[in-house]
Amino acid sequence: MEPLFITARSAASIGHPAFRWPFPHGKMWPAFYADAAAKAEGEWSLVQASDCKDMWAYEGKPLYTYAKDMKAGETNGDGVGGVWQIAR
Repeated sequence: MEPLFITARSAASIGHPAFRWPFPHGKMWPAFYADAAAKAEGEWSLVQASDCKDMWAYEGKPLYTYAKDMKAGETNGDGVGGVWQIAR
């Protein structure tokens, strides 16, 4: 499984369509979408992405992948812009 990332930016700003820092999430930071049968459990929850699809959140923080992590085990997104970090 590829690493999942959270950002230090507020969840409210991430979900807003105008949120474009440092670039559109959809290209470099794809949302970690949930399938239609997904159910929240424990620290895992579902939040609505800016495209109105459900995505996973951990401890209330939306989860993303990083497009530049091309090979298994890469974590190039960790520390990007001083606000992205691996979800733990």
